[in-house]
Amino acid sequence: MHAALRLYRSIQSAFRGLAIAFREEQNFRIQVGAGIGIVILAFAFQITSVEWAVLSLTIGAVLTAEIFNSVLERIIDGMKPRVSPLVRHMKDLSSAAVLILAFCSLAIGSILFLPRLLSFAFG
Repeated sequence: MHAALRLYRSIQSAFRGLAIAFREEQNFRIQVGAGIGIVILAFAFQITSVEWAVLSLTIGAVLTAEIFNSVLERIIDGMKPRVSPLVRHMKDLSSAAVLILAFCSLAIGSILFLPRLLSFAFG
């Protein structure tokens, strides 16, 4: 029973973290919205199971990177002095990691959906 209780508490903590991210992180909310839009598009175009796997990993990676970025920013914000060049560089590097992943996700989305969108638009 102890293992089940630990598992329950672990899952509860994870959902509490998701709620915090959604409530307090604007970029996370934007990325969740974009992910939902992409999922709707994927259903509309009836993508393959392999494409679903790629899309799921891509959306999950972006959301996970954003949460890690938020964690790092909170850790860094607790450091003193807050306005030091080192603190700014750490936050910029963390944001750059999310940006790179977002660009990669855009490329993946373009590969998956652009041909379908063009075919739909121009028949």
